[in-house]
Amino acid sequence: MKNVLFSIIVMLAVMQPALAEREDIIPILNTLLDNKSDKITISINDGSTSKLSIGDALNINIESKVDAYISVIHMDDNGVTTLLTPKFNDGTNKIKAGSRVSYPAGSDDLVFEVSAPIGIDSIYVIATEKPLMISNNPADTAPGSAVEFGIDTAKIENLKASILNASSNVLSANTKMLSYRVTGRSGPTQYVQNDIVAYFTASTTRSLKKPRMPAEIKFEFDSDKLTADATANLDEWGKSLNHPQMKKMKFIIAGHTDNMGDDNYNMMLSDKRATAVKQYLVDKYSIDLKRLKTEAHGENNPMMEGASD
Repeated sequence: MKNVLFSIIVMLAVMQPALAEREDIIPILNTLLDNKSDKITISINDGSTSKLSIGDALNINIESKVDAYISVIHMDDNGVTTLLTPKFNDGTNKIKAGSRVSYPAGSDDLVFEVSAPIGIDSIYVIATEKPLMISNNPADTAPGSAVEFGIDTAKIENLKASILNASSNVLSANTKMLSYRVTGRSGPTQYVQNDIVAYFTASTTRSLKKPRMPAEIKFEFDSDKLTADATANLDEWGKSLNHPQMKKMKFIIAGHTDNMGDDNYNMMLSDKRATAVKQYLVDKYSIDLKRLKTEAHGENNPMMEGASD
């Protein structure tokens, strides 16, 4: 009857407080936006990009009418937030009035690629009069550095305060934002093993945990029978769950349908399909049942709108 999206969610601990969401982070960062000012303008890639696939190259173009120090904040679909300090061709993160720069600059070995998860990513570019300092360690915001804040609202509030402290009456924190949709890889599977393992294990701060990774798993019409596309995608998950860095992680398989059709039927279908995913991973990849829990959300918490047969 319907395709279904599954959120693969790491279970941090029984007593772990609820994590913040992207919707909690956006209002904090949006208070920095200055849509009336044209001191800086930003774009990505060719300037008309609104959708990118995992693995695509990503370049941020920045034009400025003023001398300013540039900082970049990246936020993924889950709200995981990272502060990036560019390193331009002159080795600094300062842009001259009337100039245009690209980040990464091209003169260094840094390359940006769009990474998991699928969904909506946002980029904030901030221009300040003084270099940004977020701690007593200058290396945290040295040109070429990256600091991950996860989805910790308190840390992001402190980041906002640091940005305002780097501003003045001459040049207030001039911030622009753009968003783009991230889709799965252009190959046979939405994610490959490296995408999954890297997302859940790679972090600039060891204590940070990634919350979830949506995966579109397709089923036969009005059934909990997995399609060939579904099993190909689940094979990447099975290999990932058996990866040495992930073997101790516990996951929730949360089944969501669209918001079309009968509520009760959608809930039943969500439950059956989540169970089918769990059983496939257990049967083929010998995943310990204790590591997998299923949840059915039906259309109460849809991850896509409208029909999706």
